[in-house]
Amino acid sequence: MSQTMQNIRNSGGESLNAQLNAIPFPELLEESRGAVLKALPKHMDVDRIMRIALTAFRRSDSLQKCEPLSILAAVVQASQLGLEIGQNGEAFLVPFKKECQLVPGYKGLIKLVLQGRHAIDIYAQEVRQNDRFIQTYGLRREFIHEPLCNNGFLASDEERGLVTGFYAVAALKSGERTYVTMSEGQVNKIRDDSSGFKAAMQFGRSSPWIDDYVPMGLKTVLRSLCNKLPMSSDLSTALALDTAANLGVSQSLTLKQAADGTYEPPNFGEAYEQQSAARNAPQSPEQPRQQGPRPSAAPRSTTRPTASPQAPAAGSGTAAKPTTAPASQAPTPAAPAKAASKQPASGKSLQDLLAEMRIATTETEISDLYLKAKPLCSGREEDDLNYQYDMAIKRMDEKQREFFPS
Repeated sequence: MSQTMQNIRNSGGESLNAQLNAIPFPELLEESRGAVLKALPKHMDVDRIMRIALTAFRRSDSLQKCEPLSILAAVVQASQLGLEIGQNGEAFLVPFKKECQLVPGYKGLIKLVLQGRHAIDIYAQEVRQNDRFIQTYGLRREFIHEPLCNNGFLASDEERGLVTGFYAVAALKSGERTYVTMSEGQVNKIRDDSSGFKAAMQFGRSSPWIDDYVPMGLKTVLRSLCNKLPMSSDLSTALALDTAANLGVSQSLTLKQAADGTYEPPNFGEAYEQQSAARNAPQSPEQPRQQGPRPSAAPRSTTRPTASPQAPAAGSGTAAKPTTAPASQAPTPAAPAKAASKQPASGKSLQDLLAEMRIATTETEISDLYLKAKPLCSGREEDDLNYQYDMAIKRMDEKQREFFPS
């Protein structure tokens, strides 16, 4: 053990933490090699883990703003759990204010369940529109999932259609099988309560719920199943870390706890109460903005485009606005016969169009992206699109007010 780690174990005082946070993370990680090695299971290589941690750190500007000690604590805790950080989906380093949080992925939850040796198998799958899915209750509780196939082989996601739900199944050593099923709506309700997703929608940031919806849905249903299984201390720790991240509160993970394997999660009671209060609060109608005359724009209508934006008139110098109709009256496109026909002519996916909308800078550009994305939506996807459109317009209005105050 390095002298640095020895000091951490013996002290843990605030002054020492401040000194350690002044050390760049790459140097702090190298000094703490012994602690990482000690925490790792025998089958995992310390050089590989440290290389993965450094790669994750260097690729994220937001992570580089976190306190180095919190990043190191997350890396050591991941090692303690036997989870690899990075693209394999076992665990991720996620910035939260100045704190780096360790968030397990769905593959990490599966790994921890199997490491606990109470289950011999566990898996999760998504269900799509054109699959056959039947649930039965009564004297025998079971379900049947027959995914759409071509010539006996699994069809493509486009052919199978949009996701309608998820399920997770565990086979226990006792011979029992248990499972959890969740509809798309049930998963999206959990998504909508997630602090990370709320922030992404509010500020136009990226989110795994937008970029990797299926893996997040799989994790959600697996997490629900894990709460029904015999739980090891490692699985309990991983779920507590994930709960803190979902609620948007500090994980309160110290390096000493991570190194010793003695993590004690904070009390989530207050965070749950705040979440419940926000969910049950009456939704008051949005107050109209008080706007004075602005040189560049007339007061904006609260409507969404229903036709392609018109080309600017010759010599006008400004783009003509698209024809609009109230959102409640906007015609809903008829569902195509095949899910594959939902692919846009441009070849861009719904996620690509939403990402472009978040950085668009003109109303014409935002409206054009909205019209391209609308035929690709159904159900809650259309609600998300409308929300993204409203936030993009609001963001543009706020920027205009900076230059043309009322």
